[in-house]
Order: sequence, then C-alpha cells, then structure tokens
Amino acid sequence: MIKESELKFYPDGRAKDYLGNTIISFLNSELYNIYRESIKVMEALKNTELAQSYAFLPPSSFHVTILTLCREMDRGTPYWPRICSPEEEFIQIDKKLKETVEQIPKPQGIKMEVDCCLPINIRLKPASAHDEQKIRDYRDRVSEAVGIRHAGHDEFAFHLTYSYQLYELSHQEQAMAQAFCRHYTEVLRKKVAPFELPEPEFVIFNNMLEYEPDLSRRKL
Repeated sequence: MIKESELKFYPDGRAKDYLGNTIISFLNSELYNIYRESIKVMEALKNTELAQSYAFLPPSSFHVTILTLCREMDRGTPYWPRICSPEEEFIQIDKKLKETVEQIPKPQGIKMEVDCCLPINIRLKPASAHDEQKIRDYRDRVSEAVGIRHAGHDEFAFHLTYSYQLYELSHQEQAMAQAFCRHYTEVLRKKVAPFELPEPEFVIFNNMLEYEPDLSRRKL
C-alpha cells in the first residue's frame, strides 16, 4: 500500500479511524459543476483496469481543503497546535480550535479553476493573483493563531480528492493512468469555468469518508 493510504485505509479499501479537524470549502452539491464533473471522472476511473488500486470516496465528502489543522497522528509532534496541550482529548481540541478560527474573518469571493486531473484528485488553482493572495493570507492568519504550520504550507496545492491510491502501479498501469489524466485534464478545463468557492468551514473528521461541522459527531 501507499504510505499515506496505509494510515487512512485498509488494503481492501475500508476506511480506518483517522481523527482530526480542518478548514474546508464543501463542493458536494449539484449546484457546482466541478462536483458533477468530478463524479464523472471518478466513475470513469472505476471502469478502468486501474480501479482495483484505489479506494473511492463518497461524493458527499467532496471538498477543497483550505488549511489542514490538527490530526491525532500529530500528537507529540511539532504539528500539534500551540494553543492545545498534548494530553487534551480531541473533543476539547475541536472546541478550542473552532473558537480560535471563528475569530478570523473568512475570505469571500475566492475564485478557483481547474489546473489538472490526477488519479486521486482534481488539482485546482486560484483564478487570479488576487484570489491567490486572499486565500494564502487567510491560511497564514489561521496558522499563526492556532500555532500549526505544516510542512509545505507555502506550496500547498488546492485539490478536490475523489480517491486514495492503495497500491503501487506497474509501468503499464502508470502509462494508462497518465493517458487517463491527460484526457480528463482537457475535458475538465473545457467544461469547468472558474467558480467561486463556498465560504470556508471548520469541520471535524473521524475518517476520510465524512466531514462534519457538528462537533458533537466526534468519535470518542
């Protein structure tokens, strides 16, 4: 299995417990063309020989991560929030981080566009330098407030994830995946016009299948 996927999924594709919180913009509604087109890409990949190497996500989980916050796997590492104790239970961490995040004005009217298609996600990018500055400034402010700055903070690539790769691909499969992505990069760029991100939300997750604004949904 691929290292990141090992933390989140069993070899048969079932989701593992993976606790954390994050800031996202949901893109899980028919209102968004990117949502509809991402489903088509996912279903197309499911119908290829590559499908057995991936775990696919429910469309209800589709979103763009604005900023990764705190995960159980970060406990005791430099990526634990400065404003929280390493001994605190996650239900308390959720509350404390949400209260901090809610004090920071949310960016409005950020437009994104398709960058490219990958077998695990649709890469997105801000539609203009102004959009880029707004979202990066917000990320910096939240990161400073909660005391978390993950590796790659400044180079973070925005994306809508629809699958996780479970196994390494053979050379032949890699060629198939590259051809698949070239085709759907062209399709998505033609079909998905620049769109406005929904307002960012603080959410919790217990695994990679569901993201909840309701803190009471935290698994204890």
